[in-house]
Amino acid sequence: MTLSNFSALSRLSCKTRLLGGCIAAQLSRFKQNISGIVAIETVLMMPIMVAIPIGLTVAIDAITASRRTVILARTLADLTTQSQVVTTADIKSIFDVAETILWPQPATKLGMRITSFIIGKDKQVFVDWSFVRNTDFSPLQRCSLYLKLPNYMMQPSTSVVMAEVTLGYEIKIVTKIANKLMGADDGTLKMSDKLYMRPRIGTKVAFSPAPTTPVTCKNYLP
Repeated sequence: MTLSNFSALSRLSCKTRLLGGCIAAQLSRFKQNISGIVAIETVLMMPIMVAIPIGLTVAIDAITASRRTVILARTLADLTTQSQVVTTADIKSIFDVAETILWPQPATKLGMRITSFIIGKDKQVFVDWSFVRNTDFSPLQRCSLYLKLPNYMMQPSTSVVMAEVTLGYEIKIVTKIANKLMGADDGTLKMSDKLYMRPRIGTKVAFSPAPTTPVTCKNYLP
């Protein structure tokens, strides 16, 4: 190899080392400057970071409202069956007391119905009396047949009180994600509960004043 060739190779080697050092330096600076990568990751994670607390808040609030609906139905039945005789004023007071259980959930979309059934010797179930609060329910007609009483409540010559509750639960954090997850397209989730309970005192909870027409239900065998 001639001296001139060796000199040329030396200069090329130096340039290669310089280029390699330059690339390494650039890569080092790139690794240290990660602000852009962090920003991109933050943008990508933001929807998840927002959706998780919203979803948890909605779920916990909805579960609480559902539990209160169950407690409300039990309260209606419990307060009613503690009396031997009830009046319209008594039923109104029971409804008023039960509504306080829902606080802070508004009672504007709450429906309640209390119904007393009498069961004949032939196990036919008739409506004795029925009262409602709000418009979700209509009172059941006296002496109409009721065919949905569970078999375990079918004890002849007895009475049963039924408490029913419906609640239009309003999602407080109304988003498309929350509505989709909860199945409530309009921001309202329908909740309901029903409870049967026997009178605590005597064989039935009578209503005062006693109905005059009909005094006895047709085909009822006491």
